[in-house]
Amino acid sequence: PGPQLEPTWLSFHILQGETCELLDCLALTMKRAEVAIVTVHDPVLLEHPGESGLEGYTSTPLRLRVEMASFSKAIDPKFMDNDEKLKASIQLREYGSNYFKRGTTRCAAKCYELAEAAVSGVLVPGAQELERLAVLNLAACWNRLGEFSDALHCAKQVLTHDPSHPKALWRAAEAALGTGDPEQAEGYARRLQRLEPESQAVASMASRIRKVVAGRKAKENG
Repeated sequence: PGPQLEPTWLSFHILQGETCELLDCLALTMKRAEVAIVTVHDPVLLEHPGESGLEGYTSTPLRLRVEMASFSKAIDPKFMDNDEKLKASIQLREYGSNYFKRGTTRCAAKCYELAEAAVSGVLVPGAQELERLAVLNLAACWNRLGEFSDALHCAKQVLTHDPSHPKALWRAAEAALGTGDPEQAEGYARRLQRLEPESQAVASMASRIRKVVAGRKAKENG
């Protein structure tokens, strides 16, 4: 057993760099009055130049009990002008990318959902592209989490506006395969191969999907 932390009340704005990544992540996903028991293995999640309530506790694993006492909405586009909405979407995507790289995928997904919502329906240059990028990032999150139907929905949403988007085709192929529809996945993979015929990664994925399709047909004919 390590040192015991005294119960501490913390108040902060999420996604504003006011606390460590661990508490930011928890605040993004917890409900009011929810209690979480968290074991921290990566001390990087506790790092913060200001006050996080966890200063000096860099020795892991560290077991914490966190209660969400209360909160208000962190991002409310209704009270932003268009320029603020664009900036919020960009910042939220950056946070999401950091979470995704660290493997905290649900926190990343939450950031991307907020990034999409921030610019949804905004009719100024750049807003639609930011919305599509957030949706595309969401597809990657859902694929990683095994939530393939949601991933396919997001990828198709991007492909509706840009049928030749390479990343959207890749993520659609992954998602379709994950939902148990290798034939649909093969269709996306073929479209992607026509766009990127020299890509070894695309060729490898297409080959893997073709094997799944061939295996299914062999079973059906057997």
